[in-house]
Amino acid sequence: LTYGVDALRSLLYPATPESFSLFSSLATLILFSGFMFGLAFVMVNRRTTRPAA
Repeated sequence: LTYGVDALRSLLYPATPESFSLFSSLATLILFSGFMFGLAFVMVNRRTTRPAA
């Protein structure tokens, strides 16, 4: 959440000093989002019941 807020702040108010660079904020958000999407995909596609036979 901090990286997203910092990225938005640097885009909306470019004159203010930023804690992290825009590139590192976006890279962190993209990597975290990809990891969470992959984890959700794996959890949803797990088979919970055994097939008959």
